[in-house]
Amino acid sequence: MRSKSILVLAMVCVMAAANIASADMVQGINIDFVTIGNVGNAADTQVMSDGTTGYGAVGYEYRIGKYEVTNAQWNAFVAVAGAPTGNPSYGYDQSAFYTGTQQPTSNVSWYEALQFCNYLTSGDKSKGVYQFSGNNANPGDFLGIDRATAQATYEIIYVLPTENEWYKAAYYKPDRSGYSLYANGTNTAPIAGVQSNYNNVIGVPWNVGSGMQEQNGTFDMMGNVWEWNETLYNNDPSYALRGGCLLNIEAYLCSSFRSNGWPYSEDCSNARLGFRIASIPEPNPIQEILDFIEESVADGTLVPVKPGKAGEGQLGALINMIEAAGNLIDANDPNLLAEACGQLQAALGKTDGQERPPDFVTGEATAELASKIEALMTTLGCN
Repeated sequence: MRSKSILVLAMVCVMAAANIASADMVQGINIDFVTIGNVGNAADTQVMSDGTTGYGAVGYEYRIGKYEVTNAQWNAFVAVAGAPTGNPSYGYDQSAFYTGTQQPTSNVSWYEALQFCNYLTSGDKSKGVYQFSGNNANPGDFLGIDRATAQATYEIIYVLPTENEWYKAAYYKPDRSGYSLYANGTNTAPIAGVQSNYNNVIGVPWNVGSGMQEQNGTFDMMGNVWEWNETLYNNDPSYALRGGCLLNIEAYLCSSFRSNGWPYSEDCSNARLGFRIASIPEPNPIQEILDFIEESVADGTLVPVKPGKAGEGQLGALINMIEAAGNLIDANDPNLLAEACGQLQAALGKTDGQERPPDFVTGEATAELASKIEALMTTLGCN
């Protein structure tokens, strides 16, 4: 699959910002992401509460959930895939303590969060980055983590963020000037109940996104619920927790504070455990459009308007327009943006039902094809 730097160009040409928001429909669940760029940043020198240091260095672009996973998203997963299962059974036996649909889901064990990520990756809660045996109900269910094999199999993977990925998204400044102590981009603690939900006067997690947007486009990396990371905690059989919780303890929100939980823990001293997800690599909309055309032609939902060689030629011309747009985007030259938009507009005009016939393709899939092209044009800021 070709590599396209679409969102990088969009960043330069349209938003002039370090990180870009996007929304994906993944296995029927809508998830908002922000892109974390500035590849190859140095690790932070801040000493943690446990004496460790050196967090935040990431050598690749990735996306992280703009919000913590909500009860609505969790319930949609359970409705289709079934509740996570496995051994030990007490790692799977609690329901969310707070049930508001837009509140962060809580009382989630590390094992449960992994199965949610697997479902997003593969449609099967036992298959993906996180390897489980059988029906996840036997001793030794969890077998390990393998990002590389999963990415080779599924191309785009959904994961718990590593501690470095989580730390960078929260504390690394988008202007590359270093790290802040708090996710609000400053060394000053956030305002309880305004910038961050850690004030127990409120007493419950607030709806995700209710506070102020943080420096890299995320919400609630300060407070609300503790968030699971993929990373082992100091080589213990426990895993890192980051971000603090709704308890009225300001120190939890600082970059220097680390906590941990056993993978079967679903609640930690009434501090409620939840998570947000990360995604690797950056999706490639041009390739997604080309793949969609190929699949739709193969299953007969997209067909040339003209029969025979003439129709094949028009279909090829449509594909060439989209590929040409991709090549212009690949150049990462803002001066070529208008030309890329022109190629996409021309391709859009050749789908069934557009304003300027003759159309090149028709069929059940044309509306979705047009929608995909239009979405990319919106991302690029085409007029």
